[in-house]
Amino acid sequence: MAKNYSISTNPVVTGSLWGFISVFLQKFFGVATYLTFAWLLTPEEIGIGTLAITICAFVSIIYPGASLDSLMGLVNPSKSLIFACSLLATLSAFFYLILILISGSFVAHWWKIPMLYPLLIVISLKLIVETFSYRPIGQLLLTFKFKKITYADLFLSFAVLISSLILAFAGAGVWSMIAPLLIGQVFRSIYLINLYPPSIHLFELYSSIKKILPGYIFGGFQHYFIGLTQVADYLAIGLFCSKISLGFYTIAYQLAS
Repeated sequence: MAKNYSISTNPVVTGSLWGFISVFLQKFFGVATYLTFAWLLTPEEIGIGTLAITICAFVSIIYPGASLDSLMGLVNPSKSLIFACSLLATLSAFFYLILILISGSFVAHWWKIPMLYPLLIVISLKLIVETFSYRPIGQLLLTFKFKKITYADLFLSFAVLISSLILAFAGAGVWSMIAPLLIGQVFRSIYLINLYPPSIHLFELYSSIKKILPGYIFGGFQHYFIGLTQVADYLAIGLFCSKISLGFYTIAYQLAS
């Protein structure tokens, strides 16, 4: 027999509501963060930070976040399947870090911006930390606990804003853009892991990976090409214009959107 929901308890309604709240808060904190950058950083520093984020988007061929798509496509996934999804995401993130460690110095030399290399490494570490939250996020989605996901996003956005302010006032320059991405993910992951402590499920791990791997690879490439369309303009400006121009464009675009 189908379960009857009232409007206030219907998971579709509550999910939509908390999703709207999450998007609104992320937009609000995002605008506040970029206003901070516009106020305290130079256009060249903003351009270098944008360039680092854009380069990382081009390197991330298989996006670890595709594991959540694979998980949501399963009906009543077992603990082994959930663990396999999170494991694939973490392995992809470490592969991504290895690519950055190998190619980052060459990229920085080509752009003639030595500090690009450490910036790329920090963004890679942020992605690894982010994968630790995928298992809790997946379980929250499967159990319709959207409010806790909104709280996690709030932790992330608030931590990024506060750490950006502190670093910018301390004169950290472009690090005010990049380091808070890692700091915010650390706070978010701690909150989520506290809800669902990590556990290892090796039973049927091989068969679980075989089951989700095709969808994971397809979803990863899909995320990758969607991501390229979102950063192609930044890369074009970075290639053919100055870092200062890229900085002005970033601030204008982020505040307008």
